[in-house]
Amino acid sequence: MTKIKESLSKTCPSLPSTSPLFKQFSQRLHACLTFHYMAPLPYMDQIRAKQEREIVKSIRRKSKKGKLILRESDKSGNLYVGQKSVFEQKATEYRQQTGAYEELSSNPLEEILIKVTRLLNDLHMKTKYLSDPITLRPIMNTIHAATTGISHFLDELIRPLFNKHAQPKPIIDGNDLLHRLEQYDRDGYLQPTTRFFTSDITNLYTMLPQNQSLDILEEFLDEYHLENELQGISIEVIRQLAEIIVGGAMGSPFTLTLANIFMWKWENNIICKKLEPNEIYVRFIDDIFFTSNESKTTIEAILQDANKFHPNIKLQANIGLSILFLDLLISNNNGILSSSVYHKSAAEPCVVPFISDHPRHTFANIIQAALLRAIRYSSTL
Repeated sequence: MTKIKESLSKTCPSLPSTSPLFKQFSQRLHACLTFHYMAPLPYMDQIRAKQEREIVKSIRRKSKKGKLILRESDKSGNLYVGQKSVFEQKATEYRQQTGAYEELSSNPLEEILIKVTRLLNDLHMKTKYLSDPITLRPIMNTIHAATTGISHFLDELIRPLFNKHAQPKPIIDGNDLLHRLEQYDRDGYLQPTTRFFTSDITNLYTMLPQNQSLDILEEFLDEYHLENELQGISIEVIRQLAEIIVGGAMGSPFTLTLANIFMWKWENNIICKKLEPNEIYVRFIDDIFFTSNESKTTIEAILQDANKFHPNIKLQANIGLSILFLDLLISNNNGILSSSVYHKSAAEPCVVPFISDHPRHTFANIIQAALLRAIRYSSTL
């Protein structure tokens, strides 16, 4: 109870600790914390907690003894277990290959806070802007970074404008693509020679070029004349704010929006203008798909031009009459479109363990969603 009162005194210094309101609130807070965090666990939960504690301790002992490293994979949710030395070697090779990261000699947090505070104060006063350019670039970042609030602000400001004006619009899932392919087939554009093209854009988020991305952001705002839809904030100030959080930090809300705007320029200049108007071009985050009735040589030439757009952002392409994209297997069988569900080999077959604490309806919904996806994707049903 004493710690609660001390914490309340620091949080609400204007409220005297001797007042009846302070005492009443302290008692209610104490009762609430006791109810939620001090109630004894059921016997079976106690056994499970002890077992899991021993498992965790065993994993820690073995990983320390064997100099192992344990990490969750990015997409599939599987666990990676390997030698620490091998992991560090791979990380070093990636840094040397891309030149995207550097080891910091000191903690830049204080400098970041000073620059962020100064810029926000200038923005709030609306009297002047920073005269010196912000050269700070996040090298390594997390979801709890000091600039996350600015990232949220920019995302809420720019994302609706992008969704409203940008063309082509990213698709939302495989079903969205399948509807477009079916319409493409009904319109008579699917020929026996129609090839499908898929590609994964490597390093899209981690290697977003700072200056080029901001130039494209400014170009996007200018092209669609969006100055009057920016809540009274000038493009110059938005550019200064974006410089603080740009760099493709994972977990940063504005990263996806900025990447979409970067790809908007890339798509329109490199890909879309070289495709026939009736062809399909779609993108899901960093995976792209398009159709073409041109020769394979022509498509490969388009790919070569696309890979020249930025030295560290490349396409890993696949071209053929049968192709895998997201969770779809799409085939052109002599001018007949067929599709089915594709299961990635790296994906964990167990989506949610039944011993997890998810609500019970979650498990039924997972099965229902899987069945619906199979029905929607299968061209034979």
